[in-house]
Amino acid sequence: MIKQPADKETKKEILRTKVKTVARMMVMFKNLRENRDMLLMIKGTTADNKIPRGLIMRGPHAMKSMVAEFESAKEIDKENEKFPVPQESMPSIGLMRMRSWTTD
Repeated sequence: MIKQPADKETKKEILRTKVKTVARMMVMFKNLRENRDMLLMIKGTTADNKIPRGLIMRGPHAMKSMVAEFESAKEIDKENEKFPVPQESMPSIGLMRMRSWTTD
């Protein structure tokens, strides 16, 4: 059995809450539609492949700033992503193993 609200004020408040909820959902779906590509890129940059909570509701400015943060971090980290420069003076691991076998 469904409990019916007794007074008109309670009914108004319930209806007002429902309208606000639907309006928030409309904003969220609009942002999803308009910024689909950006959201996919953001999703790919996170560790758990999920869009951070609340990002869609904050709008396209928050999404753009998140992408900009990632791009700047990527640019800063570019130096660390390079392959190490081979050094001729250091013996390779294979040669070191062979030498240890022959000296025993």
